[in-house]
Parts: sequence; structure tokens; C-alpha cells
Amino acid sequence: MEHFQLAEQTILKIKANNITKWTAVQEEAIPAILDGNDVIAQSPTGTGKTLAYVLPLINKVDEQEENPQI
Repeated sequence: MEHFQLAEQTILKIKANNITKWTAVQEEAIPAILDGNDVIAQSPTGTGKTLAYVLPLINKVDEQEENPQI
């Protein structure tokens, strides 16, 4: 499973939730969002769209920063 340069804490949470393989929408969206691109994705219900856009955003959060970030 490729981790797309996600933070170690994020990777541990993914593994703790038994996610072992990215879905097609995640494979396409996660790296694009991590690179700062805007993404519009269409995929059937249950294919992981929410995780596809939330993971890269969470990955960018600085826990030391007290102001809104994303």
C-alpha cells in the first residue's frame, strides 16, 4: 500500500482501521490533492471519496497552529 507521503500518525490511523488497499478514486485524488491541485471526482457510493479528499487535508494540518487551516 502506497502512503503518498502521508504523516506517520495518519499512516498509523489508516492501518488501525484495517485499510490495506487504496480504491481507484483514492489512487487518483490523494496524490493530486497533496500536490495542491483542485480535484473533482465522481465515483459510486462506498468507494472512498470522503477519505480521498479528507486524508490529504488532514495531512496538512499543523497541530501546533491554533488558527483554522483547512
